[in-house]
Amino acid sequence: MTGTPRTSANMIATAQLPFRKVTCDPYNLEFEARLLDKRQRRFTGKFCLAPRLDLNGYRFRAVIDWIEFEVKFDRGTQYQHVQPVIEQI
Repeated sequence: MTGTPRTSANMIATAQLPFRKVTCDPYNLEFEARLLDKRQRRFTGKFCLAPRLDLNGYRFRAVIDWIEFEVKFDRGTQYQHVQPVIEQI
């Protein structure tokens, strides 16, 4: 590539994120094209799109969505007898 190298300052892309249940205008998410600084030769001159957003404007928390466990008994039993024990866990 000849001439001046392209920088991320002059390349912006915008994607509209429509809402399904709310009747308001779509949110525009801006992306900035950044030159990859990877060491492998195949990444030389390549760009990636990075979203331009302030993560400090969001709150995050970790929650458990799903727990799966297995219960084994020495002999056969019915669920109605096991359910009260499992609910205590």
